[in-house]
Amino acid sequence: MFFSDKDSTQNIEQLAKNCKKFLELQVQLLKLETTEKLTLLLSGLVVAAICIVIGLVILFYLSLAIAFWMSNHVGGPAVAFGIITAFHALLLTLLVCFRKRLIIRPITAFLGNILLSKDGETQQTTEKP
Repeated sequence: MFFSDKDSTQNIEQLAKNCKKFLELQVQLLKLETTEKLTLLLSGLVVAAICIVIGLVILFYLSLAIAFWMSNHVGGPAVAFGIITAFHALLLTLLVCFRKRLIIRPITAFLGNILLSKDGETQQTTEKP
């Protein structure tokens, strides 16, 4: 059996409609996946920023408490605050020296996990019980 020209034309038209619908669905899927990944990325950044701010406040008050406690034992508040300042300078120096291991690699892994993961893999790695 051979198809007539009318059947061929209808088949081609149907194929064109299906291709157009497929492309529209692919674009919609890409938008949804991009939205999901951006949401994960931004939520991670917000949580990290909140943790950093709270951690800095805790470190500030803890440093004050330790400095005032030490002031009775080391010869006054000036010496105690100097010791705390030297300790913070040492921490900053260590942070700069080990920035790749402590900052750059974890951020790169986090971003790579979110942005380069396939469908469904992102949720498996971020939603651990």
